[in-house]
Amino acid sequence: MNTPLALGQLMISIEGIALDHQSRHRLAHPDIGGVILFSRNYENRQQLIELIQEIHDLRHPSLLVAVDQEGGVVQRFKNEFTVLPNMATVGEAFDHNVDSGLQLALDIGRVLGYELRAVGVDFSFTPVVDLESPNIAIGRRSFHRSPEVVSALSRALARGLSEMGMQAVVKHFPGHSGVVDDPHFDLPSDGRQLEEVRLRDMAVYQDMESQGINAVMTCHVVFPNIDKLPATFSSLFIHKELRHRLRFNGLIVSDDIMMGALSQFGDPVERVIAARRAGCDLVLLCNSDHAADEVLSRSRLPQLSEESLERLSKMQGGQEFLQHDDRFNAARQKILELNLEH
Repeated sequence: MNTPLALGQLMISIEGIALDHQSRHRLAHPDIGGVILFSRNYENRQQLIELIQEIHDLRHPSLLVAVDQEGGVVQRFKNEFTVLPNMATVGEAFDHNVDSGLQLALDIGRVLGYELRAVGVDFSFTPVVDLESPNIAIGRRSFHRSPEVVSALSRALARGLSEMGMQAVVKHFPGHSGVVDDPHFDLPSDGRQLEEVRLRDMAVYQDMESQGINAVMTCHVVFPNIDKLPATFSSLFIHKELRHRLRFNGLIVSDDIMMGALSQFGDPVERVIAARRAGCDLVLLCNSDHAADEVLSRSRLPQLSEESLERLSKMQGGQEFLQHDDRFNAARQKILELNLEH
């Protein structure tokens, strides 16, 4: 029976293809708000459905279940799912024909949203809106070098997700385009001034909510000429830029705080607190049960505000996909044909 318990501010990962006793105990903690799944949690479609149902049944309201399912090099579930192209392929289609590129982005959103909602996933951390650059962590995950093109394509993909009952999460704010290093291992440093970052990278984040985009993920990049702290820990970027200047009122989620980029910024507890103080509603903590337990064993973190809880509630997946078999089938056929061409 579900236990009434408000969602918390941490999204953590689990091991294996089913919940064990320790995982159930961990997920019952008041500071947990969701679970992010990885390839290690996937064996087949039926197993995934059962795992997600078990997670959802643990609490009321249900914990959020998310995944990094972008297409191309980042696709956690492959067998029994449609193989999706890199977003750079979508940008190239746009350069060849604007309408074709926009339609492809819409189709990817429809297929991605339908297939994930059909197994119970609430949302995917997609699309990537970092501008095309030499950054090794992004590469062909990026749509294009132009902010205008990235905006158009990301909004088309988000519309496809929304049709199927899924929210988009655009990432990584304010952007990776000025760095080369991979934050999984090192702290990237971007020496640009604020105005240049505003004109290029942050231009993609304008008027998002009017386009139905209600969630943003931050990046672990430091901009030393703007703030001494990485963007995930920077109230200047999160409050002053994203919340106030860009007038974004949706969910703000950190990238994984266990990445190497943040290793010099204290233990996991200190990182969670820093991200929350900077303005993140939800903090991602992946691939370390030990770190999760360390955070959860400390005195409780400050409770989420009513505004944050409302933002989290909007991320629960909807049932719209049940009405759109025709759109899904048509979109999937186009993507399969594209895959054959490549």
